[in-house]
Amino acid sequence: MESHYIRKNSSRKYIDGGKSLNDLYRDYKTLCDSNNVPYANETLYSRIFNGEFNISFFKPKKDLEVQYLKHIEEKDLSRIEKDADKKTSGPNKMIAIYDLQAVLQVPRGNTSIFYYKSKLNTLNFTVSLISDDKTDCFYWHEGEANRGADGIGSCLFKFIQNRVVNYDGPGLDLIFYSDNCCGQNKNRFIISIYLYALLKFPRIKSITHKYLITGHTQNEADSVHSTIEKQIQRRLRSGPIYVPSQYVEATKSAKKKGNPYTVTEMSSTDFYSLKRLSENIGLTIAKSFKIFEVKIFKLMQDDPTKLLFKTSFKDHQFSETVLTRKKKS
Repeated sequence: MESHYIRKNSSRKYIDGGKSLNDLYRDYKTLCDSNNVPYANETLYSRIFNGEFNISFFKPKKDLEVQYLKHIEEKDLSRIEKDADKKTSGPNKMIAIYDLQAVLQVPRGNTSIFYYKSKLNTLNFTVSLISDDKTDCFYWHEGEANRGADGIGSCLFKFIQNRVVNYDGPGLDLIFYSDNCCGQNKNRFIISIYLYALLKFPRIKSITHKYLITGHTQNEADSVHSTIEKQIQRRLRSGPIYVPSQYVEATKSAKKKGNPYTVTEMSSTDFYSLKRLSENIGLTIAKSFKIFEVKIFKLMQDDPTKLLFKTSFKDHQFSETVLTRKKKS
């Protein structure tokens, strides 16, 4: 079919979007088998289809508009959800939002000679209690750990551990907010560190994670990072920054009013392999569970083998999936 909207400006042809490229390949393979002729592999089929034919899958403009309106609705609902959580926070309910600051490099200075020096990346992971005026910062450099799930999950565990140690209430509900970065925040390994914390600290009643909508993830952590960067810029006026510990000192003195930022310097012994952890726990998530579609998930102390989740902020009820099918000590 020709494009109904841009056919005057384009020679591209469109086919019905009822089938995907994988569906077309399976049909092609079936046809070749029925005719007893050899067929190309899927990679070659895809390369020829995308590279040698001026064809796209047709998607009505109305569908795009519906998709956009749904996206905006989810954005609005996510912000309403965060505001509601903030109002209901208390001694037994802690709401925090976390994010990784932009990479800080050393050496760093205002002279051009530093541009040509090899850099060491320093990382700052911040967790802000959105109901209180408190922020924890976790610093490490790339010689200690990377900035993937292992680094983020290990800092999260230390944050939870620090909070639970001083908690003597009946049961603590933890609620975390973050962006949707799959490599850092939205993966099975982060679920495993939450599950481990739940099993290790019986005082935790539940752990819930809520993901802000992509493109609309502005949050309290951005303000923290901005305050730290301003202090770093002031520090650079008096001379270059040569080592990561200078970033730590700048962060400790960055906040002029209220509670200063709490800074923890992470060492290699503070980091865990979350892949090994998930294997030891026996974490086995059903293939039907697609974490990239999840907006909220929750783990409960009463039944830690189940993962409750929602794929939309509009959902009133949680769906559930089994986390572990292997018996582990």
